Amino acid sequence: MLAVGLFGYALPLALGTYGVKMSSSTSASLLVGMEPVAIVLLSAVFLREALTPLKIASLVFGLTGAMLIAFQGPPTLGGAFTARLKGDLILAFHGVCWALYSVLGKSALKRVEPLDFTAATSIIGFFGVAAWALPGASPASWGAVPAASWAAAVYLAAMGGFLAVILWNAALVKVEASKVANFIFLQPVVGVLLGVFLQGDKFTGWSMAGGALVLGGMWAASRD
Repeated sequence: MLAVGLFGYALPLALGTYGVKMSSSTSASLLVGMEPVAIVLLSAVFLREALTPLKIASLVFGLTGAMLIAFQGPPTLGGAFTARLKGDLILAFHGVCWALYSVLGKSALKRVEPLDFTAATSIIGFFGVAAWALPGASPASWGAVPAASWAAAVYLAAMGGFLAVILWNAALVKVEASKVANFIFLQPVVGVLLGVFLQGDKFTGWSMAGGALVLGGMWAASRD
């Protein structure tokens, strides 16, 4: 649970914050597809879950799609390492770190109740994020933060950071990690639409092609 809290919870939370700031919410929504891809691979290595041809196809589709989104086309050795590219690569790695939560947590959930596991890893994750964030924090400026931003933070903490995690852990008790991973691909569909319509994110042809491949990876894994 210590490893899950620090490396599968605190680390991806911190990386995701920096990645979205440097990139966009649309890229974040699409690159979350790296999590189920990594879960499929890591589950085969550490949990001895079967790595079937369809699961391998899902890995190929997911990784190719993530590459197209991050590089906005096939990668070139001479391409500029822009802030957007840095952000996308951070988001891709943050998705891989999220996979550790499910893979490492699967064995622990055989011995710990989902609610207890969620509480313990959330507390550990809180201290991990605090150790990262507090040295550079400026509490004096918090009063200038808009009310809408505080409301968003409360929603993310309560609904995304706790309730959703409890439901995820309850599912992990009953279903293989590589099967549960498929449902992560519901997030990109909603996230991309919200990013485009609410925040004005650009949805390029390469993002569309990459997103289609990532979703294709989910379909391939779900057919197994």
